[in-house]
Amino acid sequence: MEEKVNRQTILRLIKALNDEEELSVISKIISTDPALTAKLLKFVNSAYFSLKREIDSIEDAVAYLGYRKLREVAFSILLSSILVNKPKEEILKLLTFAYIMKLTAQRSVPELTEEAFMVGILWPIYKENKEETLKMLKEANVSKVVIDGLKDPKSPLGVLRVFAEKLLPYCEKLNNKEAVEIPVKTEKFKKEFLINICLSASLEAEKIIDLL
Repeated sequence: MEEKVNRQTILRLIKALNDEEELSVISKIISTDPALTAKLLKFVNSAYFSLKREIDSIEDAVAYLGYRKLREVAFSILLSSILVNKPKEEILKLLTFAYIMKLTAQRSVPELTEEAFMVGILWPIYKENKEETLKMLKEANVSKVVIDGLKDPKSPLGVLRVFAEKLLPYCEKLNNKEAVEIPVKTEKFKKEFLINICLSASLEAEKIIDLL
């Protein structure tokens, strides 16, 4: 049986990333958990990056991935560790939702792209246990804009979250090659852009699901 990542280690990692600790500190946190170390080395050496040479040290992996991608991976692992009883297909759906958030934010609120992904990842966790999730996020020094995106549907990321929730079921049908009309009415995005969001989000989710 595959060894599970310690959730407290993930939260320590997220806090260190949010605090922008030195990469050497990030590496030490990851190295305390063999399962997390193995997952990150597997990810950095996967076809996702198509490296010409294998990376075999966590220090090199951390340096290559950088803060942004590490946050993305850390939050994805946190999602799977909390929703551990969910089937792989459900986790894939939740990851797709997070990438819809990220890719849509790149066009509408580019300065909040990273935070949009965090809201997308955290939303299913928040819905299951709001108070515990908020406590966890504050301890991990997650920004107020992310917390507002979870709590307030009228906040910038809350509006985007509501939009992504409406788009998700049609992305699922599109990715299953069903003929559908995307019903989201917006002046900001053309139909072709929304279709591209759906396809790209699904592809990104597929790439990272094996890591989890």
